[in-house]
Amino acid sequence: MQDPDSNSLLLLALLWGGYSVVHSLLASNRAKRWAAQRWPQNGSRYRLLYNGSSLVLLVPPIWLYLGLRGPSIWQWSGLFGWMAQGLAALALVGALATLRYYDTGEFLGLRPTVTRGLFVISPFHRFVRHPWYFFAL
Repeated sequence: MQDPDSNSLLLLALLWGGYSVVHSLLASNRAKRWAAQRWPQNGSRYRLLYNGSSLVLLVPPIWLYLGLRGPSIWQWSGLFGWMAQGLAALALVGALATLRYYDTGEFLGLRPTVTRGLFVISPFHRFVRHPWYFFAL
């Protein structure tokens, strides 16, 4: 592990920014249409390839992040530590609660989309665009 310097932090920011841009572009309808026109026989596999590329693209920023160490920004103890752990547990419960609103096989790309035009969302979507990201953060 190394102490973070400005170059490492800049690289980390660029990797996360690049991941976000590529992830969003690949999720766009334009990218899906382009792939379907280019490879019509593999259109049903787009979601699986999208998920696979998302996982692969996560490796560099996470690898760099885990290799850096630095001082803690904050460290909660006592009552505030217990409250933080309680909020983390509630976030996990919230993330698990959203799972019942997704067709896991379809979401992962293991089964082609069958809902065509129908999009089932969780009640949490009333408040946030990405409940899983929200609960993870």
